[in-house]
Amino acid sequence: NANQLFLAGAMSGIANAVVSIPVEHLRIRMQVYRCLGVSNLLKYRFKTSKTEFITVHGIVSQDFGVHGVTGLYKGTAVTLVREFYCYGIYFAVYDLALRALRGPHEKPNEVALWKAGFSGALAGFSYWFFGYPVDIVKTRLQADSFENPKYRNALDCVRQLLRTEGPKAFTKGMLPCVARSLPANSLGFITYEKRLAIQEECSLIEREGARKNSATFNRPLEQKDLRIAGYLVVIIYIYGVMIVILGHIIKG
Repeated sequence: NANQLFLAGAMSGIANAVVSIPVEHLRIRMQVYRCLGVSNLLKYRFKTSKTEFITVHGIVSQDFGVHGVTGLYKGTAVTLVREFYCYGIYFAVYDLALRALRGPHEKPNEVALWKAGFSGALAGFSYWFFGYPVDIVKTRLQADSFENPKYRNALDCVRQLLRTEGPKAFTKGMLPCVARSLPANSLGFITYEKRLAIQEECSLIEREGARKNSATFNRPLEQKDLRIAGYLVVIIYIYGVMIVILGHIIKG
């Protein structure tokens, strides 16, 4: 039922947070350090380049070398809140949407790929629609200075944002984030469902011992899978190129 789906997804979110918190923290600080005017990190360079960069090594040495694991896991509480209920919503929405789209005679391992893609896109939209305001608070906390923090805690961050920027502060940047999540989660669940279908078909062959039919059974399957894999690679490549071009445009 929906409660079990939500709880299973929420538990996966907690497990995911153990790894995602320090990685997201590093990413955020790399993105905002130039804006914060932290110039001493620029001494880290690539050996073959005269250009100065803010690197992961520089951030770890500057911040987390001083503050230890506590600094690495800054913003843990608010991240756990986001991952718990957002992943619960994410997996519950996907499963319920897929059940609603599945035909009465359609087996779970024979679901149409467009249905998996649509359900995945809807799950990704739901995750960020409900989780983006919390993500804003998490990002502000993780980007905050260690030495002179602007926010005491998550509640103080919410109060200051409401007072200085208003409710719109919690939706800044939501549109591109949601737009990114639609194709990403759609492709992810298409691949997931296709892999399950292939595994089920292979298991069926082994159980039935149909070795004499395996060649004729697998040949069209391989061709179809290669074609789908090719389409996915092309789509992901085009999406990556678009992101790179957009990054150069923004840099000016």
